[in-house]
Amino acid sequence: MYFREILYFRRTSAGTVPLEVLHALELPMPEDVLEQFVFDHGTKDDFQQQYGHMDLHAMRWDLLSIRGDEILACSVYPRFAEWMETAAGRTRVVPSAGWKDVLLPPGAAKNWQDHRTWMRGPVMLRGDLAGADRPLHLVEGHTRVGALRGLVESGSLPSSDVHLVWVGEGCVRPKNDGPWRDVLRKERMPFLDWLMDRIGEEGDFGVIAMRLIDAKYSSMSPKRISGEDLASALGYADAYPNLTPFKDVIRQAHCEWERMLSGATGSFHPGPNNA
Repeated sequence: MYFREILYFRRTSAGTVPLEVLHALELPMPEDVLEQFVFDHGTKDDFQQQYGHMDLHAMRWDLLSIRGDEILACSVYPRFAEWMETAAGRTRVVPSAGWKDVLLPPGAAKNWQDHRTWMRGPVMLRGDLAGADRPLHLVEGHTRVGALRGLVESGSLPSSDVHLVWVGEGCVRPKNDGPWRDVLRKERMPFLDWLMDRIGEEGDFGVIAMRLIDAKYSSMSPKRISGEDLASALGYADAYPNLTPFKDVIRQAHCEWERMLSGATGSFHPGPNNA
């Protein structure tokens, strides 16, 4: 299963794939990595752009003790570099101002004071697996690694101190990649959710997505879509003259949704709600 295929599963109102669905996939990764990497960020564009091509079954994860200077030499996605520097700035002041006003996630500052490390190991990849020119690439934990940078650069911590880090590296893909295809057949993203996820795209799909999203979520809409299937979308389009010309586009989108799922599962048979 590729990381990009996380996008095919149903999501919560917060936009994440439910943790119980992720557990059912039986991915070969520790729970802590599953939560930090796949649950927290699996549906985010930045993470899909970086890691969508990665085969989650061809990876091994280990919790390793790594020196601070080796951690800080990691590569970082450019869009997250500024946030890391913000976090570093918050801890650089510790030698002069102390910990009282250091703004970090709950409990983090006290853990740095008491244990001289983070509460939870960040997630990294071997650089070659991420296409990076450094030995390590940071996936998740930019605030933590930023805080470490500030503490090391200010002299509050020696760079030789070791810290626990989750590190993923490539391995031989097993012949059996688990039950994820069967889970997808039961837990797939509904058609309308998939279509409305196309908001912002150019072309007809983007237009339809914008016009349909209020029908599902806006309390001001005079008529709401009653279901998640193709028939519900077409019925809604019949009720509004400005949507009626787009019925063929909605059908086309539904065909693309079916092809997407067919490619992921190997076969797809629409149920009664997707006819």
